[in-house]
Amino acid sequence: MRLIALRHGQASFGSDDYDQLSPLGAQQCEQAGRWLARHGHDFTRVVRGGHRRHQQSLAALSRGFALEGGRLPAEEVDADFNEFDHQSVVAAFLARHPPRAADTAPGPALARLLADALHAWASGQLGPPAESWPDFRRRTRGAGARLHAQSEGGSTLLVTSAGVLAQLAAEALAAPDDRAVELNLQIRNAAMVELEAKSDGWRMASWNALPHLADQRSSWTYL
Repeated sequence: MRLIALRHGQASFGSDDYDQLSPLGAQQCEQAGRWLARHGHDFTRVVRGGHRRHQQSLAALSRGFALEGGRLPAEEVDADFNEFDHQSVVAAFLARHPPRAADTAPGPALARLLADALHAWASGQLGPPAESWPDFRRRTRGAGARLHAQSEGGSTLLVTSAGVLAQLAAEALAAPDDRAVELNLQIRNAAMVELEAKSDGWRMASWNALPHLADQRSSWTYL
């Protein structure tokens, strides 16, 4: 079985409600659906996380798939593919480093803040946020293991978030926690990750691909 996992489209960072797609995020996902249908992807199963941005991303992807004459199976929802609470992690980091509160505006300083907060969380240097790193790793990798155990050939489409994809990739690559953080920070909105099921787990086939936006560099986003 092959697993095509898609990160949600651009969400609404900086607004009162991050958990919804921006217009660009919906466009990114619709184009992903069109590309998948045009290139012969035929899914036997569709799974998504429980966030609103996951639901909206899959809806946009489904529209694009249908525009090219394709049809996706009924979706399944698995909340174990939900993202960690990034606001809780950043708040726990800022509680230890109050001067860094000045780094929360969009830009390079924010990127450094997110990286430092995630590395501190992964290495156990923060007070307990909403979910510990070991618990997040256990939850998401367990969800991936269930998909693997249920694989019966064909292809599965998964719509989830960057941190979840980084955990699945790190396990497939036998990478340490600090690399999982780096993978998390690398992945773009609506990017595709391809994993192949082997007898003992998943193997990486591709990472952070944007074939549907290859000629639209201005549409590459990270938040």
